[in-house]
Amino acid sequence: MSTTVRDVIINALSRANLCSKRQAAPGYMTESAFELLKGIASKYSKDNLLQFLRRELIIDNEHKKPTLVIGEYALNDEYSDYLIFDTLPEAASEYVGRKAYAKDTQKIYICVTIPTGYAWGMTSEDPHEVFYSLPDVEVPNVAAIAEVYARNGQDDYNNDYHLDFVSYEDYRNPIFGSGVYTWQPLSDKSIELKLKKPMVDSASYGFVVIYNCGYQFGLDDTLKIPENYIELFTASLVYALAVKYPKLDQAQIQRLEKERDDLVKNISIPTRANKIVLRNNSRIQHCMNMRSFVSGSFILR
Repeated sequence: MSTTVRDVIINALSRANLCSKRQAAPGYMTESAFELLKGIASKYSKDNLLQFLRRELIIDNEHKKPTLVIGEYALNDEYSDYLIFDTLPEAASEYVGRKAYAKDTQKIYICVTIPTGYAWGMTSEDPHEVFYSLPDVEVPNVAAIAEVYARNGQDDYNNDYHLDFVSYEDYRNPIFGSGVYTWQPLSDKSIELKLKKPMVDSASYGFVVIYNCGYQFGLDDTLKIPENYIELFTASLVYALAVKYPKLDQAQIQRLEKERDDLVKNISIPTRANKIVLRNNSRIQHCMNMRSFVSGSFILR
């Protein structure tokens, strides 16, 4: 049986003792619960908890550089009528007077009438003024970066080099070396990834970025996700509603909080347990893998 977002909200309102399942919930309460649920989903996505939202991005040599913007194209409001193309189409009457951005040339053009027909003419406009989100690598719905690896060969070699995350404030601290990365959101459409130049220069095969997508849904959308996540969303929403609209005693609220925390723990454990501890190594050419661990050769590195 399919479950919709509205079903989750109705169940949560009932369990929080705010509304019976047999009666329609007040509109303001449904809207409040919906906003709370969207906040919960956003937090869990950024916390690397929603495994079904995890994706992999390969940064090839053409795109790798120390500061990389990853995300979607988004126009500023005053330029919302601009067109966006991968490659400019053939100029035609339907485009006359319209301005367009071409991703392949990273320039803005305007379509004009000429004696022989129509043509695209390049403008002097700066795309960074036209777009509030202008990515180097286009990735839809990116929310957070979970891990970054330097590729140390072809995909079947399985010896990529793991980079350590440091905070944006600590990124320039030389004590962490070059094998680190950091990132920060730039807007609702893009994030900025920063890599040290020595690592960018030495990673001859590029990088792999493991990232989380944002989780967006409508009130009547069907939740096509694993069942344990539906229960996690429901339990989290019950607790959030119980805190915002307290009709339960403190003991019951604490019980709801524990139920939520137990579900978070049960879901997060599989993502944390599959780890081995190896001696740290900052040289990309000496990557750690299971073979070096079993043989003990990692001790000498």
